[in-house]
Formats: sequence, C-alpha cells, structure tokens
Amino acid sequence: MSFVGYQDVNLHCPVCGAGNQELTLCGGGSYLSVPRRLRVYSQNGQNVIMESTLLHCSACSLQYLNPMPPREILENHYKNSALLHGTYTLERFLSAINDVDNKKDVNTVMDWLCTTFQQNRDFFSSGYLMDVGCNAGGFIKAAKDMGMKCLGIEIDQKLCDWNKTFIGCEVFAGMFEDIPETYNDSASVIVIKDSLEHHLTPVTTLSIARRLLKEGGVLFVEVPNIGCLLAQHNIEAFGWFEADHLVYFSKNSIRTAFEKSKFTNIVVSSAPASNLDRSDVIVTGLGHVDVSWSEVEKLIAQEKGRKLWCAGRK
Repeated sequence: MSFVGYQDVNLHCPVCGAGNQELTLCGGGSYLSVPRRLRVYSQNGQNVIMESTLLHCSACSLQYLNPMPPREILENHYKNSALLHGTYTLERFLSAINDVDNKKDVNTVMDWLCTTFQQNRDFFSSGYLMDVGCNAGGFIKAAKDMGMKCLGIEIDQKLCDWNKTFIGCEVFAGMFEDIPETYNDSASVIVIKDSLEHHLTPVTTLSIARRLLKEGGVLFVEVPNIGCLLAQHNIEAFGWFEADHLVYFSKNSIRTAFEKSKFTNIVVSSAPASNLDRSDVIVTGLGHVDVSWSEVEKLIAQEKGRKLWCAGRK
C-alpha cells in the first residue's frame, strides 16, 4: 500500500487536525488505484447512496472517508441498528444476549484492564459500566450478571426497550453525544467496542466519555486496525470496509485520539490473537513462505493483528 499527496486547504484530519491530507492508493506499480466506497445508508425505509474516497493523514496515520455523511443521515441510519446487525427479531435478540461467549468477552476485557491499570474488580464495580453502541446488550447482560451496575447506550428504540425488558439494565436511547450531563462523573469504566469507527468526530466521542468517567475511571476501546497485516498487503481484502465505518485507526492514530481527549496512562496493544489473525497471514501472501506460528504471534503482538485495544485513564 502506498500514498500520493493530495492537498486541499479545506480538509483536515478529524483526529489530529492536520491539513495536507492524502489519497489512499491500493496495489503497486502500474496497477495503483484509488479505492472508492459506495455507502448505502438506510433512511426511513429507503436507501441513500453516497460515494466516498479514502483519505490518509500523514501526521497521525488515520484513514477516513471523504466526504463524510451528515449527522442526520447517520442518526436515521442507526435507528435501524437491529436490522443492520441481525438482531431485528426477538428470537435473534435473545440468542445474542444469551451467547455463552459474552461472559468470556467481559472477563477477557476486565482482566486486561485490571492487569494494565493494577486495579481489582471492585474498583470497576464502584460506578457504571457504560457500553456505547450496545446493540443487543450481550456484553452488559454478562457484566450485570457478574454484579456490575450497567448502562447501555443505543440509538435503536426497539433494542433499548428489549434491553430494559430482558436484561433489566438502565438504557439511554439516543446518540452518544446527546447523553445528559446528569451522568457526568458516574462511570468507573466505559466500553466502546466496535463502535468508535462509526463516529463522525472520534475525539469528541472520547472527550464525552472522559466527562462521564469518575476520577481515575478507565475508557476501553476496541477498533479495527488499518495497520494490520491484511490491510498492509491487500487493503481490499481487509474485511472492515462496512457501510457505516467512517474512520480507520492505526496504533498511532488511536493513541493520538486518546491524547487529544486528555486521557492519561494510555495503553495500546493488539487484541488477543485469534484464528482470524492467523488466517490473515496466509491470505495476505505471507503464507507462500515458511512462517512459523511463533512468528505470527510475534507480528500480532507488534500491533499487526486485525483489532486494536486502547485504554486510558481520566
């Protein structure tokens, strides 16, 4: 993957604010091309189609869509989250919240946070666990079953109603930036898992999260890694160019977003290795050479896996 300069005084990186943004190019030699993304957004039962190019910030390495959809389009789009993410029937919703892997996911994240910030579980139970973009609230159900006080944040009203009824947790129905100030300083941990890449202004999102955290509280974010092996070798096969993904983070750009939001004790690492990460090595062409699994694990540990974990403290 390589880049070519593309200057426009009206374009600035949505994370670091730098100008002189670049077009992302795919391929090599005489086969370079600009990836164009057709985005289909759901609007009151109809589809709105937008075409965007992928821009690259040479200062922080963020990649993002240009143009971005307006907030109104996104808000209407996410009001259909249940349909977009396959939880649109009660049967599918109940299956999602009762998935046995939910408890494992919560334990994996909480154990990592406890180790990273040298805290015990009691600290993270002293305030809300907030899940931003909780959809069918499998994560908050598992956390609530472990005794944590949970708040789900979700724009789809049907999902909010089901989460209240079948999980019994508190839910805020709306866009994250509209959450009331009554929740300020009330969360001990906020989870933004597979959600930040959907936000128009990621630094604003993280700044709101910081406002909601208690002093010493922790924000945890999981995002796709545009710096992973697969994206570096075959960006078209990256697998995370979904309709409503607007920004694509690398290790440097997610750290920059946390720094801009005034978090401290920032930690960035690859998410725990998975079979998907191992298969990436083969798909990208590295499988044509003799690569041991220990070498694969080493590459993933160097933030080359498909997902990044980032956390910071208020």
